[in-house]
Parts: sequence; C-alpha cells; structure tokens
Amino acid sequence: MYFCREILIWRRDAAVIASLMFASHPIHTEAVSSIVGRADVLCCVLYLSSLIACSRNSLAWQVVSLLCAGMALLAKEQGVTVLGVCLTYQFLLLMEKKSVNSKPEDENCKCRQKRCRPLENVSSLQIHARIIVLLSAMLVLIYVRGWILNGNLPQFGEQDNPAAFSRSWTTRLLSLLYLPAFNFWLMLCPLTLSYDWQMGSIPMVESLYDWRNVATVSYLISLAALFLAALLKPGVQGIERRRVCLSLSLMIFSFLPASNLLVTVGFVVAERVLYIPSLGFCLLVSHGLQKLMQRGPLVAWLCRAGALVLILLFVLKTMARNNVWSSRESLFTSGLESVPNNAKVHYNYANYKKDTGDKFAAIEHYTIALRLWPTHASSHNNLGTLLDDTEEAEKHFRQALSINPCHSKAYYNLASIYSKKGQRDVAEKLLLRAIHLDPEFVSAISALASLYGDSGDKSDEAERLHLWAVTLDPDNADALNNYGIFLEKTGRAFEAMTQYERAMTAQPNHTVAILNAARSLRTLDHSRRAEELYKKALEIQEDPQIMDNLGMLFFVSGRYQEARKMFQHLLLNYPERNDPKLHYAQLLIQERSYEQAEALLISVSHATSNREGFLHLAILYNLTNRTAEALDTILKALNMCSPVEVSCAKYHEEHGDILKDMDDFEAAEESYKIALMLDPKLARSHLNLAVIYHIKGNYTSAKLHYQEAYKLDSSPQVLLDNMRKLQQRLFSLPESTCWRTDSTCRVQ
Repeated sequence: MYFCREILIWRRDAAVIASLMFASHPIHTEAVSSIVGRADVLCCVLYLSSLIACSRNSLAWQVVSLLCAGMALLAKEQGVTVLGVCLTYQFLLLMEKKSVNSKPEDENCKCRQKRCRPLENVSSLQIHARIIVLLSAMLVLIYVRGWILNGNLPQFGEQDNPAAFSRSWTTRLLSLLYLPAFNFWLMLCPLTLSYDWQMGSIPMVESLYDWRNVATVSYLISLAALFLAALLKPGVQGIERRRVCLSLSLMIFSFLPASNLLVTVGFVVAERVLYIPSLGFCLLVSHGLQKLMQRGPLVAWLCRAGALVLILLFVLKTMARNNVWSSRESLFTSGLESVPNNAKVHYNYANYKKDTGDKFAAIEHYTIALRLWPTHASSHNNLGTLLDDTEEAEKHFRQALSINPCHSKAYYNLASIYSKKGQRDVAEKLLLRAIHLDPEFVSAISALASLYGDSGDKSDEAERLHLWAVTLDPDNADALNNYGIFLEKTGRAFEAMTQYERAMTAQPNHTVAILNAARSLRTLDHSRRAEELYKKALEIQEDPQIMDNLGMLFFVSGRYQEARKMFQHLLLNYPERNDPKLHYAQLLIQERSYEQAEALLISVSHATSNREGFLHLAILYNLTNRTAEALDTILKALNMCSPVEVSCAKYHEEHGDILKDMDDFEAAEESYKIALMLDPKLARSHLNLAVIYHIKGNYTSAKLHYQEAYKLDSSPQVLLDNMRKLQQRLFSLPESTCWRTDSTCRVQ
C-alpha cells in the first residue's frame, strides 16, 4: 500500500483495493503455507524495500536500495530482478524529466504536488549516474551468484521439466512460450491450483495448430500493446506511464528467472514463484479499475463492488487452499483432484499410503505413476519394495537402475534381495556401490555391517561399519537395532540391550527393536521385563508374530495355561500362520497330547512343505518310538536345507539323534559332525558325539566333546555322569594303554 501511495501516486481506495487483492490472492498459499516458501516471502519484503528506497533522492537511500537488492538475491534468485524494475523506474523518471508538460497529470495529484513531481530535486545527470550504478550492481550480483554456484547451474532432469528437454526445438519453443500465458491465467483465474505441476500436468505444445498458441499470442500481444501504449501513445502523462510500466516490469522481470527462457529451472509451473509477479498483476488490475472509476459515480460504485466481490472470492479460495496445506494427506489428495494426469502427485500419494501402511493403495498409485511416466526411477524402486513377488520386485529395481544408474536406494533394495537369496558376494558389491554414491546412506552402511557380521570372518569390519552408521545418525532406530543384533550374536548381550534401549528411545513404536530386546531379555533370564516389552509392542499394533513370541515366553517359563490361551487365540484369528501351530504343537508334545500335536504338524509340514514342521514331526515320531517314520520325515526336512546354512545345524542334530537311537553310530557321528561344523555351539551335539566316542573307546575325542558340552550347558545329569565315568575309566588305565583316536594309536 505504501508503494502504491508513494511511488504510483494512487488514491487511498485504489491503493487499498490493490493491497487487499495482493494479500488475499490464492496463488500465494503455497509460498505462505509451505516451509520452502519462506524464501519467496522474504525476497518479496526485500524486493519492495529496494524499490521504495530507490524512489528516494538521497545517496543513502540509493545505497539501502542496493543492499536490499543483494539480500533479496540471497533469499531467492529472482531477487536480482528488482534492479531491472529500478532501472525501469529511473528511465521513466528520465522520460518525465524530458517531458514538456511537467504539471500534475490528474486529480490524484492536486494535493500532492511534491510527490507527483519528484524531479525538481534530481538532475538528469544524477539519473544517468544511477542507471550506470544499477547496471553495474546487477552485473556484480549476477557474478556473485554464479561464484556461489562455482560457475555451474543446477542440473535438472526431464521428469522435472519435460518441455525444456524436448528433442524438438519447435515443441520446446512453443511450450516454453505458452507457460508464461498459463501462469498469467493462474493469477487471473486461480480456480485450479496444485502443489505440483510436473510430469504431464501441462501437456507440451507440439503443433502450431494447438489452440493454446492462441493464448500465447494473445498474452504476448497484450503485454506489448500495454507497454507501447504507455510509452508511445500521445497524451499519456508521466504518472500513468509510470503506473503501467512499473506494474508490467514488476510482473515480467520477476518472472523471467522462472520462465525457462533464460535458464532451465527444475519445474514446469510453481505457484510459489508467482508471489512477486502477482504484485504487478494486482497493480495492473487495480489500475484498470481506477481508470474505469473515472467514468462516473455509477461506474465507480460498480467497480468498487466488483473489486469487493473479487477479494471475497479470493479470501474463500485462500481459506480452502489453507485447508489443503494443513496436512500431508489433504495436500496429496488435492493433487489427485487438481492434476490427475500428473505422475508426481500419484507418486507422492503412493509414498504417503506406503508410510501409513496402506500397501495396496500405494501399489495402485505407483502403478498409475509408471503408466503416466514409465521412466520414473523412484516409482519403480518404491513399487519394488512393496511387491511380494521377489522376481517382479527385482525387475523394478533393475529398471530403476537402467533409468538412473546413480539411484543408491535401488542398489540397496536389490542388495536386500540377493542377501535373502544367500548371494552375499553380489549383495556386498551392490551395497558398496550404494555407499559410494551416498557416503551417508545409513541404511546401506548398517546393512553392509550386518552382512559382514553374518559372515563371521569380518567381525571387526562389521563393528566399524555399525559404529559409523550410528555416528552418522544417532537416532536411526534401524541402525541401532542392527547394531544390537550384531552385539547379541557376538555374545555381548548387555551391550546389545543398550542399543535396543536407544532404538526404542529414538522410535518408541519400533516393534522390531522391542521384540529383539524382549528376546535378549529372555536369554538374560529377565522374563518379566521381556513380557512387558511384548505387551508394549501389542499396544502399538496387534501383531500375530508378537503374540506368538509372547506365547513362547509363557511356554518356556512354564506358564502353560497362558501359553495355550495365546496359541488358541492365534489359531482362531490367524489360521494361515504356521509359527503358532508349530509352537502350540511343542506345547502339546510337552503335555503328551501327541495325537493333537501330530495333526497340527502334519497340517503345517505337508500342506506347505514347511521344513520346520517336518523337524518337529520327526521329533514327535522319535519320541513315540516311531523311528522309521522319524527318519523318513527328518530326511524330507534335510532335503530343504542348504549345505552351508547355519540354521540347518539343528536338523542334522536331530538326524543324528534318530540314527543314534537306531544304533547306527557311524551315520549318527557324521550327522553330529555336520551339525557342529555349521554351529559349534550345539551342546546336545557335543554331548551325543562324546557318547558315541565314549562307546567306541575314543576317549580323547570323547573328553574333548564332553568338555565343550559342559562349557555350553552344564545342567544335564547324563553329561555329569558320563564325564565321571570317563574320568574313572582314564584313571584305571595303565601307563602303556593304547589310547585310540580317529586314525592312530599311540602310547602315552
């Protein structure tokens, strides 16, 4: 309003109309409501301050004008264009200075002679000096901005601005010339607004016969006509020329950096960059109303009424847009309604649905985004993370990498697939590539650390990577949880609990960390605290896996009735899950309900070829003296095992138990050896292998395995008895006794 009154010399009512129109314009909602828009608002404040200071005659105010212009540039690149508007103002002053008629031009100036004619205190020489200074300052500021960017402009892709990357120069030219007209239409009629205008929102103008070329030509002709009329039309006085030309220069110059005509920008249309250009638009509209109001009282009244209605409509639309910006959900939903052909809004909405757990809606909108924009790498990557089909997911990750070879998250996700397949070498290379592309990619660093930790021979490197990950992001619950898992595997249970606690502090609803902490507490004999954690996780979400773990806690704690209730609840409400059936079968075996347990295990193992089901079924058969069936069943389970899979050690152990019960000690010995090769911490395998050696007279090996079994678990009475018998046997042997080993006999 101050600008209108002091520089454009408007009456109060016209200045109020222009100011209210600017204050309520819906096109400003993005700049005001979004965090990134602070730059535009700050730039506008400095922009107007620079213009107002430039209109003053003293040298000090001219310096203030230049300082404000520099700060406006630091706020946003378009801030430098204020010097172009200042130059326009100085040229207009020069034209007014040379004008023969230097009297007040209209009734607005009758009582404001000094403001209408600011030329008496400034000479033409001073104006020329200011023009030179402004031009020099503009060049310096542009150079400084380039220096800040190290001489390189930001790099954008086709998905950010398709028109600027079109291979056809005709399409590129027609589309880029149409965009200013489209932006002007948004200011003139802000009926359809969107937080994003990329990826198909505005189809490219590919032909001279496209009707949108009419809008382009009309817009350009209108601007040219207004400028020429203000500058060349006979009878146009200085103040009116100033109003028109300053309004047009405000609208045009401030929009030039975002127009794609000078440099390529990272968007097609962005409503926030229209914050300053809308100043010129509001001034033009108000000037037109002011000209109409001079035609009589009735017309003046109608113009004021029309302006009031327009401002009220702007207010209502702005209130509606404020509601759109009130939450992530409302913002992304509005994009689907405003620009349904925009792949980016479908991608953003899919991300929102993915984060809120609506997997199927996320898949649907990622698919739509790829239909609208098949080369959108991030849509391929994110869609792959949601697919249950591993092969299909891998195709999408590879497609993302073929589109963008530097997509670090696609490398990370592809590595996860290969890691699950057991192809650790491939997974390692992919994770190293992801970290090379993004050295602060905490998830990839943590995943590589877990991969090294699982391998067993790179523990030092694994711990270094875990520490690096938690140092980069001390509040990353996933990284803290993974570090806890590593510490627990290396036998540092108390340190692991510290990391789990940190993960739960960083993210109280991190159920994986809660579950790991509960499992760790079970091994530390803190079952009550573990139970509390399981129940806390269930308060966050009723997860059948958590309920199953709680049921197992009840089971191992001897609280069979509570365990039975939990497993029965799971079987009733989640009949498709196998783990509760397996664990309930273990409980039934403990309670000697063999027939019911067998029925459950058969339903699990034979229906789904579940090797865990075969294992427990073999245990049941062996326990009930059905040895032949037990052997047949455990062999089915072993056929599903990899020769190097650590988790298969218990299958070989059970195979050895069955063979030992069948008195096939040679075969049982081989099974126990395989089990211990895969997992040297199997106490029962050490004990049974020691028993076999003891029976065969291989006392040296028997003693060795008895000792290993004792280190791992000293509670079995049979272990203590056998060690005592072996000790007695050893002391009763004479000095010359030949002690048999696997291959030689030597005298002690």
